[in-house]
Amino acid sequence: MQLNEDYVAAFMGSQLQLHTLRESAIESRESILFPTQDSNEGKITSFYLSKEFLVYSTENGNINHFYIDEWQFVNRYKHDTGVKKIFPEPFGVSLVFIDD
Repeated sequence: MQLNEDYVAAFMGSQLQLHTLRESAIESRESILFPTQDSNEGKITSFYLSKEFLVYSTENGNINHFYIDEWQFVNRYKHDTGVKKIFPEPFGVSLVFIDD
């Protein structure tokens, strides 16, 4: 589990939930589950929550940057092999990772 000023990210086995700590003015932003139902990303292997981004990796080699302010993905990188662990810098913009 990781916290920032406004959100908590909870890792639950193979899924990740981003949930607000305060009442949101926009009802659809109270909670979201990753990977989303329409994706074929596989299990989440690692994640990081910064003030502005939720970054997570998957066993299928995806690294996703979800921009919290806009409530949407802003970057998706597909690696050739699975990603085991990500190590973002404090702002969550750039990172290094360990793959299979």
